[in-house]
Amino acid sequence: MQHTGVNKVALDKRLAHPAIHDFAALLYLHMRVVPLSVRMDSCNSLKSLFHNRMLEHREYYDKNEVLKACYDFVRKIVDYYC
Repeated sequence: MQHTGVNKVALDKRLAHPAIHDFAALLYLHMRVVPLSVRMDSCNSLKSLFHNRMLEHREYYDKNEVLKACYDFVRKIVDYYC
């Protein structure tokens, strides 16, 4: 997944977290199994969640570098698959 902007070390580190790994696996399978029309609706919802809703109060998490790094990683995964 080098073209997602995530290097191998960061990829391995983030995917070691079970929740992030399971979300990435679920998104991958969703893209492979679900029909395009349904997939586009769910992708639009995910993009809206990650690019709009989750950023409304980003100042709450300014001091939590781990959470911000995990968010950035998962957002890149969403952007790559959607």
